[in-house]
Amino acid sequence: MLDWKGNGDTLDAQAHDVALLVLSTPITLASYPVLATAPVPDGTSVINVGRVQDGTLSTTALYESMPLRVQDATPSGWPFDYLTMDAIQSGDSGGPDYWASPTGPVLVAINSGATKNNNYELLARVDLASTWITTQIAAYPTGLPYAPPADAGSDAASDVTPDASAASD
Repeated sequence: MLDWKGNGDTLDAQAHDVALLVLSTPITLASYPVLATAPVPDGTSVINVGRVQDGTLSTTALYESMPLRVQDATPSGWPFDYLTMDAIQSGDSGGPDYWASPTGPVLVAINSGATKNNNYELLARVDLASTWITTQIAAYPTGLPYAPPADAGSDAASDVTPDASAASD
């Protein structure tokens, strides 16, 4: 994790809610999303991805939200986030939020948290952590070797960003 000190029960407005998983075997895809390195303009449409649809968890499918318009959350006290209407489903925290650029998907945020009371969602901005993310990826280009825990037997990036005209997409 970048600078998160919480226990998972609440969000910390003064920390990046961003973490990476380093796998023991790389995943090979035909293409990979580009990592945002600059903020998207207010009003940019992003797609929220998760594994829960109408409260039902899928272990095989991913679901995409309708396009959500994001805005800088700094004025609301969340300097490392975007705000958007509530679309995250319980269990989808940590999933990607991407902008469908003309050249392919750009990862702009990570599902962070939502509140039903105020009907908004917080998305952790990736551009603010992009240097840390690329440094971590470079440090582990082939992943980490798997080492089971001692008690295992017990209980078994680019500069692609939307311009202001993209905000109306």
